[in-house]
Amino acid sequence: MADWARSRIAPPLLGGGARLLRRLADSATCRALWRYWITDVAVGAGSYVLHYGLRRIPFAACSAFGGRMWLLVGRLRGNLRPDAPARATFAKLRPESAAKRDLDRAMARMCDNIGRVYAEYNILDLLWAGGHITVTGQEHLAALRNRNRPILVFGLHLASWEVIGAALLGLGYDVYTLYRPAKNRFQDRIVVAVRRRGGAELVPPGPQGARQAYRVLVERRGVFLTWADARRHGNPPVPAFGRPAQHQANLSAVVRLARATGAHPIPAYVERLPGARFHTTFGSPVELIRNGDDKADFLANMARLDELITSIVVPRLDQWWMLPYLRFD
Repeated sequence: MADWARSRIAPPLLGGGARLLRRLADSATCRALWRYWITDVAVGAGSYVLHYGLRRIPFAACSAFGGRMWLLVGRLRGNLRPDAPARATFAKLRPESAAKRDLDRAMARMCDNIGRVYAEYNILDLLWAGGHITVTGQEHLAALRNRNRPILVFGLHLASWEVIGAALLGLGYDVYTLYRPAKNRFQDRIVVAVRRRGGAELVPPGPQGARQAYRVLVERRGVFLTWADARRHGNPPVPAFGRPAQHQANLSAVVRLARATGAHPIPAYVERLPGARFHTTFGSPVELIRNGDDKADFLANMARLDELITSIVVPRLDQWWMLPYLRFD
């Protein structure tokens, strides 16, 4: 009986062990395991230490710490070199500021802003109560709410852009915002906790998120906040800056969602002020073109919104998160 059991059971076990050993010997599997159990845990532990440490110091010190650290990181990454892609892009889009001295300062401001954004996210849910956020254009939101109209806000990645959500929550709106999970599971928990402490509801990207956003607007549950200039395949397609328009970008989703729900989308952006203070602007609602030709109307609305976004981004180009990623190829 024992011999029979060994002959029937041992081979599958040995075969399974062999398969496991073969998988462990695979370099891609080893890298994935190392990343999941070692790298991600180490990065996550450091992130938790930074997160709770930065929440305990003054807001201005938290912001300044991030800015100074990223100036160092930017230098190590080559973002301040004369041949840095962001430098050439800035000169192309702002030719009046293409002198060497102007470009040096713009790249330093860009790196400083990136670092401050990372640091300021840790105190995002504290800024409104601390009196560090001012707002212009809240009357546009109130007018839509008073008329029981859907409120669709499209933000831009300027300065600490997440402040837009904090401002909406501070003004008393229920906020549903598009959210793509972070790759590191520990950092993702921090991000989710910060947003939920503020009261925001997170909407996943993709078809499920689109359906949820539609219901939020149609049922008047609150404000749906999305981002018009998000990257696609690593490159932000909006503003177009003369490139062919991409009809699968976030901006196209804004147009389609607005047409489907009858919303008049509101542009929003943040400007950085001294001392980790921020001014959020909500622009006038954009009434979409509706001439009866769906394709022509879609293209006209895309061009109209892209022009509006360009007029906002270009004067604040060194505060635009997407500047280092922008390509014209």
